[in-house]
Amino acid sequence: MLTVIRGAFDVNRVAVSITRIAALALVLAALLCGCTSESEPAGRGESAEESSSAPAAESGDSQDQVSSTYEDPKGFFTIDPPADWGVTEYPDDPRGKVAFGTERSRVELRVLVKTIATTDLGDLAEQLKDTERRVGVDTNIEAIVFNGQPAFKRTATVTMQGMTNKMLWVDLLIDGVSHNVQYSAPPSLFDQYHEIAWESIQTYRPLAHEVTEGEETAHDVAKWRRLATIAIEWGNTDAAKEAVAAGLEADPTDEELLELDRRLKGE
Repeated sequence: MLTVIRGAFDVNRVAVSITRIAALALVLAALLCGCTSESEPAGRGESAEESSSAPAAESGDSQDQVSSTYEDPKGFFTIDPPADWGVTEYPDDPRGKVAFGTERSRVELRVLVKTIATTDLGDLAEQLKDTERRVGVDTNIEAIVFNGQPAFKRTATVTMQGMTNKMLWVDLLIDGVSHNVQYSAPPSLFDQYHEIAWESIQTYRPLAHEVTEGEETAHDVAKWRRLATIAIEWGNTDAAKEAVAAGLEADPTDEELLELDRRLKGE
């Protein structure tokens, strides 16, 4: 059974998680979305605020694989998540986005799908390498064939201020649409859940999706709006202003960005 959280987050879990996850935020930001220029802090901004809190499967046995298929309501993908992992959806985000999680701390499977400004696989590889240079972490980029599609697989262990997470990503680029699937867990739990997480990842199927000009703009605005909001929460006014400016360049009429702009200018 899938427990679905729509447009909300678990306040109690936020209170426990937000301090612990903050140290990883900046590094995980670029790593999660390394296939684009977006710097969206996944550690604190998403996992903490919007993490799922449903019952967990207590082992990584393959028989725990879920028998039902999750279909992205925005039409970007399908995936069979691990059985009994909770599901968090993001109906207000125009991108294809979902998180599956256990009760175990920081054990998660995430999907993020969005349009990007390249259709060339070589450009994607260069962007992934640029991500490594920017954050100073070797992600062991490997070219693979994933369900008949050219893809890149990455793995890294990141430690900051005593907090360590091991992560695995699969990045695909199909007709200008970036598909990023991520599994992360503390090193002590990574192997335990790796088999079931990888089996789930292998069920991932991109869906045919015609990208419209308006949709591409909406995705672009969404990422800058998200980054600006998080930067404000962290007290990083300069980064927030830059994000708002970039978002308004994509859509000068976006009301949320305009409101953030007014707040930042003290109006």
